[in-house]
Amino acid sequence: MVFMYSMTIVTMASVPKTIKIGLESVYKNQGTMVLSGNQNFEIGYFDDKGFTALGALNASNLSLRTTSNSYYDIGLSFNNYSSALEAAKLYSSTAVVGYTSAGTFSVYSLEATNSLGAVPSSNLVEVYDTSNQLLLVTVKKSDLVFCSFDLSSGLYLTQVGSSNRYRGAIGLGGDSGLTPYNVLFMEEYLYGVLPKEMSASFPIEALKAQAVAARSIATYQYNRYSSSGYNVVDTTSTQAYGGYNAEKDTTTAAVDMTYNEVIRYNGAIAEAVYFSTSGGVTEAAKEVWGSEIAYLQSVVDLYETEPAMPAWTAVVSMDEIGAALTRKGVNIGTPTSISITGRSLSGRVKELTIYGTVGTYTVKGTEVRTFFSGTTAGSLKSTYFSFYGPIGNVNSGGSSGSSNTVTVLSGYGKEQVSKDSLAMNSTSMSTLPSKVAVWSENGLSYLSGSSGASGATTHLGLETATGNVTIYGAGYGHGVGMSQSGAKGMAKAGFMYDEILKYYYSGVTVSR
Repeated sequence: MVFMYSMTIVTMASVPKTIKIGLESVYKNQGTMVLSGNQNFEIGYFDDKGFTALGALNASNLSLRTTSNSYYDIGLSFNNYSSALEAAKLYSSTAVVGYTSAGTFSVYSLEATNSLGAVPSSNLVEVYDTSNQLLLVTVKKSDLVFCSFDLSSGLYLTQVGSSNRYRGAIGLGGDSGLTPYNVLFMEEYLYGVLPKEMSASFPIEALKAQAVAARSIATYQYNRYSSSGYNVVDTTSTQAYGGYNAEKDTTTAAVDMTYNEVIRYNGAIAEAVYFSTSGGVTEAAKEVWGSEIAYLQSVVDLYETEPAMPAWTAVVSMDEIGAALTRKGVNIGTPTSISITGRSLSGRVKELTIYGTVGTYTVKGTEVRTFFSGTTAGSLKSTYFSFYGPIGNVNSGGSSGSSNTVTVLSGYGKEQVSKDSLAMNSTSMSTLPSKVAVWSENGLSYLSGSSGASGATTHLGLETATGNVTIYGAGYGHGVGMSQSGAKGMAKAGFMYDEILKYYYSGVTVSR
């Protein structure tokens, strides 16, 4: 789950009954879109009571298109589609039913006369059947929606594009073109979110925690996309949403068991962000997005015993780093080394400095993850990492020398330890040998304690590296809020969903 945290969102006091999801992963500001269904389409509006039909179109497959055609309103008003259709047939062969707003239909003509008023064409959408017969002219961002009843499931289900089907109804939004939105009840929306954001095989208490967090996110971000005609989107800019096709019995049950429950801080619904894997400690929101959020603080992730993303590595060369700088229009000469020059209290990298023959360049904040996107390393899975590679004769200042320390990352943050570190058990303390073997999910690694005459040696956890650099990291995601892997571990350890939420979100309550 990826979020762009924003303090500009207006929080709501209670959970909305319905929600509009912009299906941007299917169509986004397109000139044409396709809807299909099991039965002929009904048109109407969708509110807190559900779908109310205002008429039926004689087609089970529709093509909707933006248009620059000029239409003229003949000045008649109807409260249903069939009455407007009869009037259109009587008026002329080129007349068509037009939908204005608030359940009102009219008759539009392509033929201009002095007595007819032109309909503004900037947001007009034409609706055709498969034989290219024009059935209706409507506008984007109106309350008119389309849906088809599915006999096998007994639900209103509409297919948008080539595959995904959605409960509820489909409306028309978008800015420069057409973007469909799915309007349905909030709880049914969550049916299509949970299995896209958390494995349906996770323990039920973890799934319930995810359901409450997802409901809180949807409510907190409810007005984010109102200018486009909907509330949220179906991508990770809000939460991944797969509609009816994605639904699973276990995740649906988790939604039902937490009906209308949300996370609150000081009475207001919280933006309960979450992510996949922490690597042992979560991050404070301030370190990622720059704003202090009382309930989004760093916590030690003690229960992440089965991380969805195990420890990972990525390799990048100085030549690739140079190419990345060139793409950004940055010239520091030939890059010679890269250093971690800033970490948060949790140990995550918040600043990198690249040293070159004629200058330096500093990478900060969220760019730490994305800077490497054009290299073979790709965007980093998290900012919880160190380097593993030869340090030669460079250090953080770029001068000659060698390091006598090893960086150790744990759930308690970052520590620098000497090569001659001490190991302690319950009865005694002794000096570590020159080379210590460490087993991890990636296999065997070594903490090396010897240095050759040139000062070139290899350590696990370098803060500065050159040449072909291996980035060794843990975790997946921005690290703020609830670790889904940690939630799984807590559920397996016997914690209830509200205990899981209160562990990851500081000082919150969970209630309807």
